[in-house]
Amino acid sequence: MDLVAARLRASRAIAPIKPADSDTTAPRELLLSAQRLDAGRSLPPYHQLYMLVVDLLGFRNLGQWEKLAWSVPLDFKGQAYLLEHRKFGVGLFAVPSPEAEAGAREIVQRLAKGATLRTLRLLRGAA
Repeated sequence: MDLVAARLRASRAIAPIKPADSDTTAPRELLLSAQRLDAGRSLPPYHQLYMLVVDLLGFRNLGQWEKLAWSVPLDFKGQAYLLEHRKFGVGLFAVPSPEAEAGAREIVQRLAKGATLRTLRLLRGAA
């Protein structure tokens, strides 16, 4: 499997997750007020997630802050979420609501599917 095929496979596995953009609905204070969602506790390991969304699929990493290694804004069905690696581990963050938690469960399932070792093995070998 080449890199283009790996990207296609991964993007299909995580669809409809995409990078957050100007069409994504997000409150202004999302970066400062987002809270960890319970579903995010079942995410794959942080290095697999980073390789998937940043290295392989090219999602934007907002960078490091105090107690934050990386932050990637996601769009899931038009709603904004943050995939972050913080001091206490990787998590999925949003403004808490029952809808956000339900969306987070779907996001976790799709990211786990996309972060399979088979998909990421090619990327590791290309480095």
